[in-house]
Amino acid sequence: MILKDIKFPIESFAQDVLEKISQEIQTTSEMTVLERKFLNGLLNYFRPRKILEVGVSAGGSSAIILNTIKNNEKAKLFSVDYSMSYYKDSSFDVGWKAKELFPDNQQWILKTGVDAAEVIEEIGSGIDFVLLDTVHRHPAETLSFISIFPYLSPHCVVVLHDINLFDPDLSEVNTAYATYATKILFDTITADKIIPAFDNNIYPNIGAFQINEDTLKYISDVLRSLYFPWGFQMDKRILNATEIIVKTKYSVEDFELFQKAITRMSELPLLYNSSIGSTGSTFFCRAAQKFITVGKFIYKRIISCHFGR
Repeated sequence: MILKDIKFPIESFAQDVLEKISQEIQTTSEMTVLERKFLNGLLNYFRPRKILEVGVSAGGSSAIILNTIKNNEKAKLFSVDYSMSYYKDSSFDVGWKAKELFPDNQQWILKTGVDAAEVIEEIGSGIDFVLLDTVHRHPAETLSFISIFPYLSPHCVVVLHDINLFDPDLSEVNTAYATYATKILFDTITADKIIPAFDNNIYPNIGAFQINEDTLKYISDVLRSLYFPWGFQMDKRILNATEIIVKTKYSVEDFELFQKAITRMSELPLLYNSSIGSTGSTFFCRAAQKFITVGKFIYKRIISCHFGR
C-alpha cells in the first residue's frame, strides 16, 4: 500500500476499532482525539506486522497499537524508552497503562532504560511501521531516526507526534517553543507525507511519511540538520551507539558529515537549556516567541487572502 494513494481523511478510517479502548486511555494518552484517530487510521489501513515505537511514556499509544494488532497473530510491537519510570509520576513504570490494559501480551516487547540505537540491531530489520515520539528537543528525534533508518522496510510508514508543539496555541508549556525537533525531521526527510486536516489554520501536531526510493538518495539532508543548534544535551551513550550505526550502515560521506556535525555542535552552547539559565538563552526564547506570534499572523493573512476568507 502507498501513502499517496489515500484519497480520504485517514483519521476517519476504522474509528470503530479505536472506540474499543478510547475511554480507557482518555486520561493517560498524550494525543488529542484527532491525533489518536490519525494513528489508528494508519495502523488499520496499512496493517503492519513489525512495529517500532520509540518513546512510550504511560503507554497510551502502545495501547492503541496493541488494540489494532490483537487479531493479527503475526504482528508484533517493539517499544523502546530511555527512561524506566513514567516522567509524570516516577512511582509508575514506563508503559504502565498498556500493561494494565494488555497484561502479559505476547505481541509486545518493551525495552526500557535503553536508546533505540542500542537495541535496533537486536530488534532487526523489516520494520514496516514506526511511531517516533520522544523529547522533542533537537537533535533527539533526528538521531533516533538516523539510527533506525537502515532497519526500515522499503515502504515503511513513520508517524511523528508533536510536529507543531512549539505553536503557543497547542501547548501550555512555557518552553514549548524549544520543542521543534520533530518538525525539523518531518521537513527535512524526503518521502511521501500526510497530515490530518487543519484546525483554524493551525498546522497539525501529528504527521506521517512513507519511505520511498528517494529517501535514501537524500538522507544526507537529515544528517545536515544536525548542524541546526541543539536544544538538548545528548547522552554520550546515545551518540556513540548512533555513530557505530552510521559508520557501518551509511556511506563514507554521510559518516564524515555525521562526525563533523556531532563534534561541532558538542562544542557550542545549547540553544535553550531549561536547567542552566543564561542571558543568551533568555534572549532567544523571547525572540522565538515573537517570531512565532508574527509568523502565525502572516500565515493566517496568506490563508485568508488565498481562499478569500
